[in-house]
Amino acid sequence: MTGIFLAAASALAFYFVGSPFLNQNDQAENPFSNLSQSPESVSTTQNDIDTCISNPTSDCDQEMQQISKFCEQNKDQNIPYCSDPRVQMYLDQRGLSRATINEGK
Repeated sequence: MTGIFLAAASALAFYFVGSPFLNQNDQAENPFSNLSQSPESVSTTQNDIDTCISNPTSDCDQEMQQISKFCEQNKDQNIPYCSDPRVQMYLDQRGLSRATINEGK
């Protein structure tokens, strides 16, 4: 009688512990199915540039400087927003462009 009880208790314990792992196949097929955000609502760098041009903020200042720095570091790649002249224009108008100083190195 004790053996049957222990077997039943072990089976229930394994069921409750193992069931989340056994049901992963349903979730693994589409892990993003529960997200309510559509691809159209995801902000892109081009949208950020458009927004910053129309409404400059200190956050935009930082973002535009990061975009400029990223494009400078990756100028050998063909990145569409790196050829957008509005980024440099924004930096110039906001006084964020600094002339490179020759430090004699």
